[in-house]
Amino acid sequence: MKKEGSYYGATNAGLVMVSSSPSSASSNRNNLNAVISSVKKSGSPYVYIPSGEWYYSGKINVDSCVIYGEPDTVMIGVDGLGQPDCSFVLSGQCPSVRWITIDIRGATIKGGPHGITMYGARGGVVEGVSVVRPSDMAFIVEAGSTNCRIQNSRAINPLADAFHVQNSANTQVSDCYATQSGDDFFAVVSEQADASTTANVLFSDCFAEDQGTNTPSPTGRGCVVAGGKDVVFRNMTCVGVTSHGMSVRQETPYYYDKATDNVVFDSVFVSGIGHGLDWNGVRPYYGIYVDCYDSAFPISNVRTLNCRIGSGGHTSVTHIGSNGSGTSNIYLSGVYETSNVFP
Repeated sequence: MKKEGSYYGATNAGLVMVSSSPSSASSNRNNLNAVISSVKKSGSPYVYIPSGEWYYSGKINVDSCVIYGEPDTVMIGVDGLGQPDCSFVLSGQCPSVRWITIDIRGATIKGGPHGITMYGARGGVVEGVSVVRPSDMAFIVEAGSTNCRIQNSRAINPLADAFHVQNSANTQVSDCYATQSGDDFFAVVSEQADASTTANVLFSDCFAEDQGTNTPSPTGRGCVVAGGKDVVFRNMTCVGVTSHGMSVRQETPYYYDKATDNVVFDSVFVSGIGHGLDWNGVRPYYGIYVDCYDSAFPISNVRTLNCRIGSGGHTSVTHIGSNGSGTSNIYLSGVYETSNVFP
């Protein structure tokens, strides 16, 4: 795929990126945000970032515009932990970030900025983006975003989830890669405090490996749903999972407190289950874990199709809990155990 400054019939729209040093971070942020605001008003909302390593600090507001670069365009977030908004935030109509590496350096403690945030975005697209070492999630779609997609992108050593969809609708994540995540590889959640419920989510053709490696307090699941409806994981591979391979769980007393309905795991492979520690210490881990702790937020209609559980430390292949008597129509069939580490 050819990617150059004239890809969209536009140049860099007057963007001036100053010297590649940490001292230029705030200037680059201000210049980039100013150009975004300008092109939005011009009717040609495209911003090209040339090849090179460019430092920035604070939030980049990708509001109703397209930011794109080259295969060697790298945006370096200065002191990720010290900049709580050190993130590319996509909002408005059809925002997009393409062909850029976002490297948030200095992150050692979980709880800082995400790499890419879709926040109330409509029709947002992320393509060919690599996010390196954010101190929270690499990619998150949230706050009522609709009709968004993430494709051909990479999450490298995030301290929290790699790809996370929360309180948003009609989201697709495809052909993506994750490694060394500090928490879940691929997650769908519905936060009780948000009026919207996560719905119509498709994860497909993604590969993830080495969960918890080089990450403080490693824990996490392969593919997880904690509140939401009409969710599909298809042709997914998760190797080296620290907790459960696949999980559908209502997590009271935590904040993911909404019902879950119609979840499908189709051709999912997970291995290495249970090689890490949970926040509460060592406990049983399963290939597929389904449990509900509060029947006010039930879990219903969960199915598996042609799923495989590879080698690892799992206690058993499946677990269906009934602590709150809130599970129904759970069909975990077509699940096979194998000694393979990889599919």
